[in-house]
Amino acid sequence: MFEAGNGGNRDGIAIDVHEKRAVLTILLATCEVTLQSSRVAKLGLDERLIADLERVIEQARAELAALG
Repeated sequence: MFEAGNGGNRDGIAIDVHEKRAVLTILLATCEVTLQSSRVAKLGLDERLIADLERVIEQARAELAALG
């Protein structure tokens, strides 16, 4: 649960590991499905969007790995 200003959090929002893992998992799945679907359907997405999706996928995977 989000709690403003709890535990000395400088940003005013505290998030627990389970919530962070859940959000990252949803983000990762969304980006992967979008990228895969666009390739299968040959949608011709903008190259910058494809690069952004690939970057977010890499970052989400790294964050999930760091969480354990």
